[in-house]
Amino acid sequence: MMKRKNYWFLFAILLLSLTSLSPSLDFDYNNRLNDTKDPSRLLYPDSPDQATNQEPIQITVQLSTEEFAQLELKNKSFMQGTGIQVELSNIPLDDPNKLFHSLAIGEGPDVMLVNSEEVYSLATKGYLLPVESYQTHSPESSALSSLLSLMEWNGYQWGIPYDMDPYVMQWQSLVLETLGFKEPPRTLLDWSDLLVKVQESKGKYLLAMESKQPYGLVALMDQVGGDITNPEEEPLNWIEQALPYMYILDNHVEESEGIALEDIPLVISPYSTAALVQEEGMLLELSESVYASHPILLRSRALAVSSHSSLPEQSAEWIAYMTSPNVEMERFRATHHLPVVRSLYNHSTFVSVDLSITLNKLLENSSDLNMNAIQKKDLSTLTTYINQLLKGSITKDEFKEYMKNGEDLKPK
Repeated sequence: MMKRKNYWFLFAILLLSLTSLSPSLDFDYNNRLNDTKDPSRLLYPDSPDQATNQEPIQITVQLSTEEFAQLELKNKSFMQGTGIQVELSNIPLDDPNKLFHSLAIGEGPDVMLVNSEEVYSLATKGYLLPVESYQTHSPESSALSSLLSLMEWNGYQWGIPYDMDPYVMQWQSLVLETLGFKEPPRTLLDWSDLLVKVQESKGKYLLAMESKQPYGLVALMDQVGGDITNPEEEPLNWIEQALPYMYILDNHVEESEGIALEDIPLVISPYSTAALVQEEGMLLELSESVYASHPILLRSRALAVSSHSSLPEQSAEWIAYMTSPNVEMERFRATHHLPVVRSLYNHSTFVSVDLSITLNKLLENSSDLNMNAIQKKDLSTLTTYINQLLKGSITKDEFKEYMKNGEDLKPK
């Protein structure tokens, strides 16, 4: 009889336990049902739960005022759609080392926007997480393979391409015609003829470009039939002869003062700058071959996650949103920085309406990427030598010697 009472007592306790648990089970189940009715959960199915998103992601970029304003708009849309909080920080353009200093003392952001060529250095210093550690699914559309190659080191990918802004040749057709040219020169002989015509016409300048970035001379060298990584004598001779007729700027071409760029046959500048000032009768040309062969010379940017980030999943979601095809396209229309999502270039309307250059070689899946010649010679050192060549501080022979034995030479 005593044992039966104990059984009833235990049964009563068990019944009470089940009764107390059932409301929470129902609440949890109903919450999951409600989640599926939330549009933001359908749009971002991999989002961490809203309750875990109170700590904001720290994002550091280095953008112009106009670009940063555009990023803030897209970031607001991201936060509204996901519930993930984000704090954006914009480093002044004249303080490029601030981010690296913060990373060195362990105070860097969760996500950073950097120049693509900096990804390798940041990865080798241990500042970045490999993409494979936080990217849980394949992106909707892959980036250009030439840019992805810049993100790779030690068998891993360390960054995700964000945008690109290659240097282009901007020809003033009317000025060319006054020199007897109906179209831009195509051979070294044509370039020599153009230089002679400028000399005979007593024209002050043949071309304008900046000297503190290597990309302008890279584009010019390719057009005159040379390779910056292995410059030959004849193209270098032309560069040296043309130097007195080059308008060399320390800063960006758009910041030039005291000269009418529209009176110069050729201006070499980033595509985003050329697209802003392009008028009827102007021709834009992209040195596709050199960029396809040497991706590190293709001016581009990438997003990367810091190795000390405590929010890698949320950071990955922010990156996925900012590099999605729709956002890339909106950014292109607002800033003229070219998208890196390959699928966008498959649409004829995009190519024919918005672009005045071709990207056929860059769109190819090339496995023959010749990056070693530039990687062995630090890009910043190459920039120093190009600046010195354009300013007349070194001769073409000294420049050629550097490109052969760069590791043994020091800039003046």
